[in-house]
Amino acid sequence: MTKLYMMNGPDIGQSFELKDGASYIGRSPDNDIQIADRTVSRRHLRILRRGRQSFITDLESRNGTFFNGSYIAPGLEVEVKEGIPMALGMSVICLGEGCMDQIMPFLDSIEITKETGEQSGIFTENRDKTNQRKLELLYRVSDVLMERLPINIWIMINEVSRRLVGATG
Repeated sequence: MTKLYMMNGPDIGQSFELKDGASYIGRSPDNDIQIADRTVSRRHLRILRRGRQSFITDLESRNGTFFNGSYIAPGLEVEVKEGIPMALGMSVICLGEGCMDQIMPFLDSIEITKETGEQSGIFTENRDKTNQRKLELLYRVSDVLMERLPINIWIMINEVSRRLVGATG
Protein backbone atom coordinates (compact mmCIF):
# COMPACT_ATOMS: atom_id res chain seq x y z
CA MET A 1 0.00 0.00 0.00
CA THR A 2 1.09 3.55 -0.71
CA LYS A 3 1.04 6.19 2.00
CA LEU A 4 0.14 9.86 1.67
CA TYR A 5 2.24 12.18 3.84
CA MET A 6 1.28 15.65 5.10
CA MET A 7 4.39 17.80 4.63
CA ASN A 8 3.17 21.07 6.20
CA GLY A 9 0.21 22.88 7.72
CA PRO A 10 -2.04 21.88 10.60
CA ASP A 11 -1.75 18.16 9.78
CA ILE A 12 2.04 18.07 9.38
CA GLY A 13 3.61 14.69 10.05
CA GLN A 14 0.43 12.66 9.60
CA SER A 15 0.35 9.83 7.11
CA PHE A 16 -2.53 7.89 5.61
CA GLU A 17 -2.69 4.53 3.85
CA LEU A 18 -4.27 4.88 0.41
CA LYS A 19 -6.70 2.15 -0.48
CA ASP A 20 -7.01 0.61 -3.93
CA GLY A 21 -9.50 2.58 -5.97
CA ALA A 22 -10.50 6.16 -5.15
CA SER A 23 -9.59 8.13 -2.03
CA TYR A 24 -11.03 11.62 -1.56
CA ILE A 25 -9.16 14.44 0.17
CA GLY A 26 -10.53 17.70 1.53
CA ARG A 27 -11.69 19.67 4.58
CA SER A 28 -15.01 17.86 4.97
CA PRO A 29 -15.25 14.90 7.35
CA ASP A 30 -17.02 13.04 4.50
CA ASN A 31 -13.62 12.54 2.79
CA ASP A 32 -11.38 9.52 3.21
CA ILE A 33 -8.62 11.93 4.27
CA GLN A 34 -9.60 15.13 6.03
CA ILE A 35 -7.21 18.12 5.96
CA ALA A 36 -7.73 20.88 8.54
CA ASP A 37 -6.41 23.68 6.29
CA ARG A 38 -8.92 26.39 5.33
CA THR A 39 -7.22 26.87 1.94
CA VAL A 40 -8.19 23.29 1.03
CA SER A 41 -11.68 22.85 -0.43
CA ARG A 42 -14.30 20.67 1.24
CA ARG A 43 -13.78 18.04 -1.47
CA HIS A 44 -10.51 19.03 -3.10
CA LEU A 45 -8.78 16.05 -4.71
CA ARG A 46 -9.30 12.45 -5.74
CA ILE A 47 -6.40 10.01 -5.71
CA LEU A 48 -7.08 6.89 -7.73
CA ARG A 49 -4.90 3.82 -7.18
CA ARG A 50 -4.74 1.35 -10.07
CA GLY A 51 -2.27 -1.37 -9.21
CA ARG A 52 1.05 0.38 -8.61
CA GLN A 53 0.01 3.59 -10.36
CA SER A 54 -1.57 6.67 -8.76
CA PHE A 55 -3.66 9.31 -10.52
CA ILE A 56 -4.92 12.61 -9.15
CA THR A 57 -7.91 14.69 -10.20
CA ASP A 58 -8.66 18.20 -8.91
CA LEU A 59 -12.35 18.31 -8.03
CA GLU A 60 -12.93 21.96 -9.03
CA SER A 61 -11.27 23.18 -5.85
CA ARG A 62 -11.21 26.88 -5.04
CA ASN A 63 -7.42 27.23 -4.67
CA GLY A 64 -6.41 24.51 -7.10
CA THR A 65 -3.93 21.66 -7.07
CA PHE A 66 -0.33 22.41 -8.04
CA PHE A 67 1.77 19.54 -9.37
CA ASN A 68 4.90 19.29 -11.48
CA GLY A 69 5.19 23.00 -12.19
CA SER A 70 1.60 23.96 -12.92
CA TYR A 71 -1.96 23.89 -11.75
CA ILE A 72 -3.97 20.85 -12.78
CA ALA A 73 -7.10 21.65 -14.74
CA PRO A 74 -10.21 20.61 -12.77
CA GLY A 75 -11.45 17.18 -13.83
CA LEU A 76 -8.20 16.25 -15.61
CA GLU A 77 -6.70 12.95 -14.42
CA VAL A 78 -2.91 13.11 -14.06
CA GLU A 79 -0.53 10.27 -13.15
CA VAL A 80 1.72 11.01 -10.17
CA LYS A 81 4.92 9.26 -9.18
CA GLU A 82 5.88 8.62 -5.60
CA GLY A 83 8.12 11.26 -4.04
CA ILE A 84 6.81 14.26 -6.03
CA PRO A 85 5.17 16.86 -3.76
CA MET A 86 1.77 18.38 -4.56
CA ALA A 87 0.18 21.53 -3.18
CA LEU A 88 -3.52 21.61 -2.27
CA GLY A 89 -4.28 25.21 -1.41
CA MET A 90 -1.37 25.94 0.95
CA SER A 91 -0.90 22.34 2.14
CA VAL A 92 1.85 20.18 0.70
CA ILE A 93 1.27 16.43 0.39
CA CYS A 94 3.41 13.67 -1.04
CA LEU A 95 2.97 9.99 -1.92
CA GLY A 96 5.51 7.36 -0.89
CA GLU A 97 8.12 6.63 1.75
CA GLY A 98 10.81 8.85 0.20
CA CYS A 99 8.87 12.01 0.99
CA MET A 100 9.81 12.19 4.65
CA ASP A 101 13.49 11.33 4.18
CA GLN A 102 14.27 13.26 1.02
CA ILE A 103 11.90 16.23 0.86
CA MET A 104 11.01 17.10 4.46
CA PRO A 105 14.52 18.27 5.54
CA PHE A 106 14.64 20.70 2.64
CA LEU A 107 11.12 22.03 3.25
CA ASP A 108 12.08 22.56 6.92
CA SER A 109 15.18 24.53 5.89
CA ILE A 110 13.14 26.98 3.80
CA GLU A 111 10.28 27.12 6.33
CA ILE A 112 7.56 25.74 4.06
CA THR A 113 6.60 23.35 6.84
CA LYS A 114 5.52 26.23 9.10
CA GLU A 115 1.86 26.85 9.86
CA THR A 116 -0.39 27.89 7.00
CA GLY A 117 -3.72 29.64 7.11
CA GLU A 118 -4.65 32.30 9.63
CA GLN A 119 -1.82 31.42 12.04
CA SER A 120 0.80 32.38 9.46
CA GLY A 121 -0.87 35.52 8.14
CA ILE A 122 -0.80 33.96 4.66
CA PHE A 123 -4.53 33.37 4.68
CA THR A 124 -5.43 37.00 5.19
CA GLU A 125 -2.52 39.04 3.78
CA ASN A 126 -0.72 38.63 0.46
CA ARG A 127 -2.02 35.09 0.15
CA ASP A 128 -1.93 34.94 -3.64
CA LYS A 129 1.62 36.28 -3.97
CA THR A 130 2.97 34.11 -1.14
CA ASN A 131 1.13 31.08 -2.47
CA GLN A 132 2.55 31.54 -5.96
CA ARG A 133 6.11 32.00 -4.65
CA LYS A 134 5.90 28.87 -2.52
CA LEU A 135 4.42 26.85 -5.35
CA GLU A 136 7.16 28.00 -7.73
CA LEU A 137 9.74 27.06 -5.12
CA LEU A 138 8.09 23.69 -4.64
CA TYR A 139 8.32 23.08 -8.38
CA ARG A 140 12.02 23.96 -8.45
CA VAL A 141 12.63 21.59 -5.53
CA SER A 142 10.74 18.79 -7.23
CA ASP A 143 12.64 19.41 -10.48
CA VAL A 144 16.00 19.10 -8.73
CA LEU A 145 14.84 15.99 -6.87
CA MET A 146 13.80 14.29 -10.09
CA GLU A 147 17.17 15.05 -11.70
CA ARG A 148 19.20 13.83 -8.75
CA LEU A 149 17.42 10.82 -7.21
CA PRO A 150 18.88 8.80 -5.57
CA ILE A 151 21.44 11.12 -3.98
CA ASN A 152 22.81 12.05 -0.59
CA ILE A 153 20.35 14.53 0.96
CA TRP A 154 23.01 17.09 1.89
CA ILE A 155 24.41 17.22 -1.62
CA MET A 156 20.87 17.63 -2.92
CA ILE A 157 20.07 20.46 -0.48
CA ASN A 158 23.24 22.30 -1.51
CA GLU A 159 22.33 21.93 -5.19
CA VAL A 160 18.79 23.21 -4.59
CA SER A 161 20.11 26.13 -2.55
CA ARG A 162 22.59 27.00 -5.30
CA ARG A 163 19.82 27.02 -7.90
CA LEU A 164 17.49 29.07 -5.70
CA VAL A 165 20.14 31.70 -5.12
CA GLY A 166 20.77 31.80 -8.88
CA ALA A 167 17.03 32.07 -9.63
CA THR A 168 16.44 34.96 -7.22
CA GLY A 169 19.75 36.78 -7.63
